[in-house]
Amino acid sequence: MKKNYKDIIILVLLAAAFVILIVFEAVKIRFSDDGVLNSLLKEFIPRIAVGGVLVAVTALLGEKKILLPKLNRIHFDLLWCIPCFLVVLANFPFTALISGNAVIERTDLIWLFVLKCLSVGLMEEALFRGLVQSTVYGVFDKKPYAKLKTVAVTSAVFGLFHLLNLFAGAGIGPTLMQVGYSFLIGAMLSAVLFKTSNLWLCVILHAAFNVGGFIVTDLGTGAFQDTYFWIFTAVAGVICFAHILYYLLEIKKKEK
Repeated sequence: MKKNYKDIIILVLLAAAFVILIVFEAVKIRFSDDGVLNSLLKEFIPRIAVGGVLVAVTALLGEKKILLPKLNRIHFDLLWCIPCFLVVLANFPFTALISGNAVIERTDLIWLFVLKCLSVGLMEEALFRGLVQSTVYGVFDKKPYAKLKTVAVTSAVFGLFHLLNLFAGAGIGPTLMQVGYSFLIGAMLSAVLFKTSNLWLCVILHAAFNVGGFIVTDLGTGAFQDTYFWIFTAVAGVICFAHILYYLLEIKKKEK
């Protein structure tokens, strides 16, 4: 495919993705009289569509390597990602659900909730790891500490992206907290992509993290961030931070 045609196709696809998000955000589309079902569908449908578009754009930009990873290495990649999976598990409200402080009321919609989380993971990972990270790395490639700088910049963009929640009515405090932990999760996922060259593993980690973080707020009631939750989060976060930092510093040494 000639470059000029490919650029036009990419621009058309990105414009289509933008239009899809704007339409679903601006137009009051109602799929069901069930409020929870309607909310999940309104989040799932545009995000799975946009995620597919962004995957296509990623492929057109020549990043097929991260879309078609080497499956004969998957067991090594999963072992390397164990500290990342600890962070994901720590985000699940196990103790709050066991103690009864939180309750999942809409168990009938768990399947759709999981699909919604997968669609969010697909859209955001295709955008930030598939497009933004590859673009940023293209700027820093062949320069000192290229991957370290790429992780920092991509994570900052990913974190700041969540400031858009302010326009959806979120409070300043919770939004700033989300920006902070999104930066950290973004750094983890950026490092995972560099290490494994597997965008789908990033999607799974992102989606699973969201399942734990939103299952009570989307499908139930109660306070799920109890003392044990924060202890597990802190311990898993420190372990993962040390793991990722060690990996990036090792890369830094090799790049030097």
